[in-house]
Amino acid sequence: MADGGWSTAAIGSYKRQDGSAIDTGSDGYATALATLALQSGGIPRSDERVRKGLEWLRHHQDQETGQWTATSPNKQRDPKTEPAKFMSDAATAMAVLSLTFGH
Repeated sequence: MADGGWSTAAIGSYKRQDGSAIDTGSDGYATALATLALQSGGIPRSDERVRKGLEWLRHHQDQETGQWTATSPNKQRDPKTEPAKFMSDAATAMAVLSLTFGH
């Protein structure tokens, strides 16, 4: 995306089970997944796509919780529930892996 991040909605042809609109903005899960995959595939951190994605991750970590947020592609969920927290947990784990890849 123009902001350097990736969107989970753009990774696949998701249609939410509850009919709600899927979030289309950049999110921590897709950005971390994309940057980790690129780096794992041998694309250097200096590559514009990786560099911008890593920069997006650095600027979008929640300063209060330390997490990166992401929403479910399956259905809209209350952010306080465990299933909703799963996506942010996954985004956070992958963001840490991506930001520290090769170090």
